[in-house]
Amino acid sequence: MKRKPIIIFGAVAALLAVYFSLAFLSRTNLQEQYEAAENLMEQSKYDDAIKIFQQLGPEYKDSLARIAYARLGLDYNDAQKYYENEEYKKAAEIFKSLGDFKDSNELAIESTYQYAITLFNEALYEEALANFQELGDYQLSKLYAAKCSLELLDEMQERIYKEATRLYDCQEYDEALQYFEELGDFEDSVAMVQKCKDMVNRIKLSTTISAGQRYSLGITSYGDALSTGYNPYGQSNIEGWSDLLSISGQGVVSIGLKADGTVVTAGVGPGDSIDTSEWKNIIAVSAGERYVAGLKNDGTVECQGHGNDGQTDTGNWTDVVAIATGWRHTVGLCANGEIKITGYRASNQLKEIANHQSEWQNIIAIAAGGGGTDADIGRGHTVGLREDKTVVAVGDNQYGQCDVGNWTDIVAIAAGQWHTVGLHSDGTVIPPKKNRKEQRDYDKYLYKLRHLVENCFLTLKRWRGIATRYAKTSEAFIAAVHVRCIAIWAAIRT
Repeated sequence: MKRKPIIIFGAVAALLAVYFSLAFLSRTNLQEQYEAAENLMEQSKYDDAIKIFQQLGPEYKDSLARIAYARLGLDYNDAQKYYENEEYKKAAEIFKSLGDFKDSNELAIESTYQYAITLFNEALYEEALANFQELGDYQLSKLYAAKCSLELLDEMQERIYKEATRLYDCQEYDEALQYFEELGDFEDSVAMVQKCKDMVNRIKLSTTISAGQRYSLGITSYGDALSTGYNPYGQSNIEGWSDLLSISGQGVVSIGLKADGTVVTAGVGPGDSIDTSEWKNIIAVSAGERYVAGLKNDGTVECQGHGNDGQTDTGNWTDVVAIATGWRHTVGLCANGEIKITGYRASNQLKEIANHQSEWQNIIAIAAGGGGTDADIGRGHTVGLREDKTVVAVGDNQYGQCDVGNWTDIVAIAAGQWHTVGLHSDGTVIPPKKNRKEQRDYDKYLYKLRHLVENCFLTLKRWRGIATRYAKTSEAFIAAVHVRCIAIWAAIRT
């Protein structure tokens, strides 16, 4: 009986010994697996390491943390492969996501740098610039950023230049001018600025119809010339004139201004000679009795033809922005507002202007009429339109052609041999004066409705294509007019 407890005790002890031996062996095995996984981690064999850590279970030491670390290692390896394959963008994104894992921060910067260089070499300067700016002082980032900025500037200038050229080709000269001025000395922008200014001035100063002495001139929507009436000196022989922007005729000579700044003339007085073949860069033209005048883009004035009364003596004129011609006198408006006059009775008119200098301020347009020794010509007068839309005039006033003191709200002026015309801002025209010696009949009822016609044309011209005659064919131009008229009629009916 005494042996039984001893046997039981021995069995229990044996079992405990076996248990502890097994536990020791198991623990030793787990430790060995853990160490093996760590060795794999050091060799960057993260897949195998993860498998071992998962076998060890989440409760063994820091297996879960080591699994998470190993997964970062997998991403790190992927990023390295992307970098080796020159897929720098993907590499940079992964390295950035790894944060402080190993040398990920440094590799993220290097990958970004290489990616930015790749973008630069592919001419993707905007995206490259953003990356180089992000890198700051890293290696040559600042130098590359400066290069990108220069390339982007060139690209932007090239786009602006193409748009400006398109606008110029579409005859949108005002808008094209703004773009070319922004470009500075890019390519031929300086020359294009001058071209745009010339075209703007040519259109601003142009006249598409002109009434001469017993003959009339006009320009079609295609720029071709038309004439009718008196033609003893060949002043109406203008067939074949084309690409015109402006036309003028008065006595025995006609002159046309072409879009390229050259001029054509027809007619010549007895004993006179006119040669304008060397005229270039002209922005405005005007015809006198037996001579012609042209305003150049540099502010000087050219004249050809009869000049016995001094009407062609404009060689010393500078800084002129507008010209007008009477029968035998020439008028110039300077940029500073000064009025220049040369020719028949010019000194008398200049004295009159000097005596009324306060009235001849802020002049924005000029007109000239008369200026000859013949009784039916008028001895000449000059008219000025002021910035405040009032009108002043000097010179011959035997028919009241200078009685413009009470005119207001005028936007355009014209002068004949012994009369002056002003256009109101509402489209109405000043009727003949009551004290006019030779009164002209007019329909008073229709005169009251005249603004409707003017308003119709003004409305039509609000379409740039119609105002600038942009259509290449007559069918296209007439179609545009019809469409606009339909729109106007529809607006009236509704």
